Amino acid sequence: MTLNIPERIDAVLQSHGETVTYRRLSSVSFNETTLANTPTYTNSTIKAHARRYTAKEISGLVRDGDREVRIAADAVSFVPDENDIVLLGGDTYKVVSVDRRTAFGEDALYILTVRGGH
Repeated sequence: MTLNIPERIDAVLQSHGETVTYRRLSSVSFNETTLANTPTYTNSTIKAHARRYTAKEISGLVRDGDREVRIAADAVSFVPDENDIVLLGGDTYKVVSVDRRTAFGEDALYILTVRGGH
């Protein structure tokens, strides 16, 4: 059986990636008592590849302590978005940017820059 490019990327991350929890922001409601917005998230457990940015890569949007997380497009039923959350190695990171990589007109890989972990 021949796999297309998104399926190949997913297969590699399934065998070599680490398990992360992806929290997708699904709604925000206003709480009249606290006068604050309350977000609601939908969790997905997926395999991803995560790494720290090197010192020479830190510039512009990327800050010291940020991580790059790669997710196969076939592993999720949605396009990741800014302000979503990634739980990685016991730490919580906020998605600050999403780079969509495509192959033959379809999403194949999402490269996220995430910040937090403290």
